[in-house]
Amino acid sequence: LLSDDHGYTDLGKDIDPNVDTPNLDRMVREGMRFTSGYSSAPQCVPSRAGLMSGRDQNRFGLFQNGADAGYGEDTLPPNVKTIAEHVRQLGYVTGMAGKWHLGHRTRFLPRAHGFDRSLIIGLVASMATWKTTAFASEAMVAFSVMIGLRITS
Repeated sequence: LLSDDHGYTDLGKDIDPNVDTPNLDRMVREGMRFTSGYSSAPQCVPSRAGLMSGRDQNRFGLFQNGADAGYGEDTLPPNVKTIAEHVRQLGYVTGMAGKWHLGHRTRFLPRAHGFDRSLIIGLVASMATWKTTAFASEAMVAFSVMIGLRITS
């Protein structure tokens, strides 16, 4: 479970009345609470690249948002294997839902990196243009419903 830019105080109505996270709150009530989180970078693109690959993203050129690793800005290089590619070789079906942000062209999307299924949310164009799409908005609503998140403000 990766929550991008999610602060410790961003959970539950008991902490913030504008945030309603019933499924995460249920996890806490049932005894699961994560009080420390670590990331390989302070920005979303490099930390995602590190998480997905299990490698130090600096070694393949994604040291910050907007970095060009030789294939275009904010793109996970096609020669970098992801966890999905590794576990797929073991017979697992793979999937990801959320913000991809590791390349918006077809050859860089989750399917090209070993994910059998994906629901991409958020920015799909380069970071420099900060464009969203109608699909991204609809996907955000669909994903929010899937995980039981209700946005109240």
